Amino acid sequence: MEKDSSTLVCSAIDGEIDLITNSKKFEYVKSLGIGNLEAALSLQVVLSKNPSIQNVVFFGSCGVYPWANHQTGDMVSAGRTYHLELSASLGQSKQIQNGKSFIDFERPNLKFKPALNNAPTTLTLKDLDSPPSKEWQEIDVENLELYGVARVCEIFQLSLSAHMIITNIVGSLGSASWQKNWRNFSNHLQTAYLNS
Repeated sequence: MEKDSSTLVCSAIDGEIDLITNSKKFEYVKSLGIGNLEAALSLQVVLSKNPSIQNVVFFGSCGVYPWANHQTGDMVSAGRTYHLELSASLGQSKQIQNGKSFIDFERPNLKFKPALNNAPTTLTLKDLDSPPSKEWQEIDVENLELYGVARVCEIFQLSLSAHMIITNIVGSLGSASWQKNWRNFSNHLQTAYLNS
């Protein structure tokens, strides 16, 4: 079997793509680091060194906002990612937008549930029962890298798809739940993708 040399499969950390790496189906598989900035900078370096890459497939974990119609363990494919900060929505800071507040991209894997993602700069530790402002009402999940990845793909004019598994409810217990769940859930997501 010939490896796909036009697609980069990426994630924040190695453990979110290790089964895909071991499958040897893709020539380019890379963890980009945690957070929008780190992921964007790492992705830009990879793309600059490998001009044959035309497609980016992002794998990751995410937390679900309590008002969303998803639950822990759901596999989702995002078709849009926002970059909204909770402190700005609560009137505690002013968010400076460098460009759009959201980016749309492909959602080709209809096997996974659709979701709209938010990729803030910081993890949300506040327990929220309802959206903090109107613009949050349609957002389902929170992941820290997807906006940075989407912005670089937009600049390079590359196709992007993003598949994540919900590991926790966003809030004060989110990090502890993520730590407990991410490994097994990541195995489940990667296996489902490889078998599709």
